[in-house]
Amino acid sequence: MQDSRAAIVSDLLDLLRSTELDTSWTSFVTDADLIAEVERIEVSLLDGNVAAEKQLGLLFAPTGVLQEVAISSGLQGEYLRLASRHDKVADNRGAP
Repeated sequence: MQDSRAAIVSDLLDLLRSTELDTSWTSFVTDADLIAEVERIEVSLLDGNVAAEKQLGLLFAPTGVLQEVAISSGLQGEYLRLASRHDKVADNRGAP
């Protein structure tokens, strides 16, 4: 089965909603703000908005928001699995 950005975002949202997040190293004031941003990206992806792919790529970038939140929230392993999936999809379709 081929993975998709939509499936990755869905799994990402499940992860972000599963625990309290430390967003202190990001521009997001609360974990709810981060989740709302990912939800907006999810809707845009489902609408076929190519710019949303770039936004998602920026969130998954090394030392990006998701990595910072994952490290400070104890979610490194889960983040690495999602980031690896994202990278494979991006590589197969062309970056971002």
